[in-house]
Amino acid sequence: QQHQIYRNGKVSTTTLESYRGKLLVLDFWATWCSTCLYNLPRKVDSLRKVFAGKMEVLPVSYEPLDKLEDFTARNDLFIRLGLPSIAEDSLLNKLFPHKYIPFYAWIDAAGFLRGLTYGDEFTAENLQRVLEDTVTTVGGKLMIDYDYPVFTGKDASFGSFYSEARQGDVNFLNKRRFSESN
Repeated sequence: QQHQIYRNGKVSTTTLESYRGKLLVLDFWATWCSTCLYNLPRKVDSLRKVFAGKMEVLPVSYEPLDKLEDFTARNDLFIRLGLPSIAEDSLLNKLFPHKYIPFYAWIDAAGFLRGLTYGDEFTAENLQRVLEDTVTTVGGKLMIDYDYPVFTGKDASFGSFYSEARQGDVNFLNKRRFSESN
């Protein structure tokens, strides 16, 4: 599958096959995602440098090319980092479904899927474990504790998750956090 790659103001096409031989981490992101933009220069780029030659991170965006061009005109983040990004993706989002971003799909040097994770599991330790082949997969952390009611989870975050999963407009649920005592 050919993918449209946006890098430093230029557009090219390539396949993921060109990354074979290294651990490839697909980083699903969007220009409106503040966590994604925070992680790119701090976490993603620093890990790229630590594991240079052994792994590569390829950001993936579903947003149109003109939106990425406009974004880089206002914010030179990708130019400074030299990061390419897949633009206008429709295939990879279907192959690796997710609810939140940033989201990471880990593909090993031989082309096998080794993990699907969110940001907290995209760590140097997990990268090292996959590169050393001491773990078969990474990720799979339980995202909801089913032993607690929806609104009184241990980390007080389930109210937000529940509201996003419901149909219709329930804005008040996104603005309140509930704890076991409240």
